[in-house]
Amino acid sequence: NAHSKQYTSPIVISDNVTIRAIAIAPRYTDSAVSTFSYTVASPVVTPIQKQIVLKITMDQLLYTINNQPAMFDVAPYQDTREWRSMIPMRFIAETFGAYVSWDDATMTQTISLKGRVFKITVGVPLPNGMGTARLVNDRLMVPLRYVSEQLGASVSWDETTRTNTITY
Repeated sequence: NAHSKQYTSPIVISDNVTIRAIAIAPRYTDSAVSTFSYTVASPVVTPIQKQIVLKITMDQLLYTINNQPAMFDVAPYQDTREWRSMIPMRFIAETFGAYVSWDDATMTQTISLKGRVFKITVGVPLPNGMGTARLVNDRLMVPLRYVSEQLGASVSWDETTRTNTITY
């Protein structure tokens, strides 16, 4: 009839619709009319990732993630030569969802997060006087502010309590 159309590829449905269809083939009788009603669901909204707030006190194994207590296996410390808070690299990167790999031959850690990739090598000064990574008890200890900001987080320091607050 005047409202019929032959479809030879998939039908794109973006609004609520009722489709009536029949199958037609040479040497066969046309099928009965089939009716299908499609309701397009509201789009699924992915919630924004909850903010991550870390509170890390120098020389303490205990720290908090969103006010929940947790423990380091190597305590962060204050590097008094460069006046930097040092923290285990893998810990902070993985807390924010980054992928971390280690190259033992070059003593370099590669960190990847949301298209950002950067490398830190033991003993090699970081850009802009941001400190130098060191190995402590088989852990790559890195300047907390440099790494946090490279991962997209902000850092504040409380001199009285010797605590860093990292917000991601």
